[in-house]
Amino acid sequence: MPNIAVLGSGGGLRAMIALLGTLAEMQKQGLLDAVMYLCGVSGSTWCMSTLYNENNWAKNIEGLEKELCEKLSKDTCHIREEFRLLKQAAEDELFSLTDVWDTFFVYSVLKLHDPTKLSQHNDASTKGTNPYPIYAAVEYSKLSKEGKTSPGPWFEYTPHESGLSGLGAFVSTKALGSKFQGGTLREQKEEKPIGYLQGESRSPLIPSWARCNRP
Repeated sequence: MPNIAVLGSGGGLRAMIALLGTLAEMQKQGLLDAVMYLCGVSGSTWCMSTLYNENNWAKNIEGLEKELCEKLSKDTCHIREEFRLLKQAAEDELFSLTDVWDTFFVYSVLKLHDPTKLSQHNDASTKGTNPYPIYAAVEYSKLSKEGKTSPGPWFEYTPHESGLSGLGAFVSTKALGSKFQGGTLREQKEEKPIGYLQGESRSPLIPSWARCNRP
């Protein structure tokens, strides 16, 4: 039996809604059960990270679709909450423009800052009910030089490991944000939250967090 993957494109909110609608229709047609991997970049990862907060999202995607659409349609912007989140992020020594992007753009679009960790999506990823998620981010500057098919600029995240496929360098996802030297863990830090990764995967302005923290 072949391994089937669904690939979500980039495109911000448009990509998020497109992937959500596609998955909902696949469920209606009885096709979603055949999918082994769900992969996405940029806006598609917003959809994925939201779905995997539910252990059995593939069985309840119609309800989640309605709930998410209602949330996205709300015309609300909590500026005080945004500044609170930014102040909290600024206490981290790895604070960067990615945190600013996450706080003022991603939060305003999704109406939510997800504090959960990617490694906490383990149960939603390994029981066979849902496809296994693979998130991706890309270094745009290197992509233009090396070409779209080069594995070098791509950084992959899963609930279990994250890293640069071009270098064959991966670490436990629980170590995202920790310090490594020569492939050895030097200082354990708290894992970066989903909200940060949502900003990382969508930001066209900021050098990749992966580039600054390679093992």
